[in-house]
Amino acid sequence: ALVTDVAGVLKRLLRERNSSLLPSGAFADLLDRFDRQGDVSAVLEKAPEANRRILLRLIKTIRRISRDRASRMTVNTIARILVPCLCPRSLPVKSMLSHRVEDALATLFAQADPAARAA
Repeated sequence: ALVTDVAGVLKRLLRERNSSLLPSGAFADLLDRFDRQGDVSAVLEKAPEANRRILLRLIKTIRRISRDRASRMTVNTIARILVPCLCPRSLPVKSMLSHRVEDALATLFAQADPAARAA
């Protein structure tokens, strides 16, 4: 129950922020790079410094959770859960539910290198 409690608090904190961690421009670039099969991790540079730091720490945690056999959570499953918390508030709900958005976030989680870019 502890993991689900922490996940619930994290999702609540992310939803209660005044703005999403991925601004609209960075999110649009993420989808574009994903569609072209490019390096989606470069979109982190478009996020404000504070957001980038939070995202990198979050990505590091997501990777740790996905590698833990006890959690049985894949990067894709975690991306699906976090889509509403990380996407721009202006994104229509129907778009948030698309596999394309989930897959783009999962790719970001897999490609980003928190150790190399975390400050």
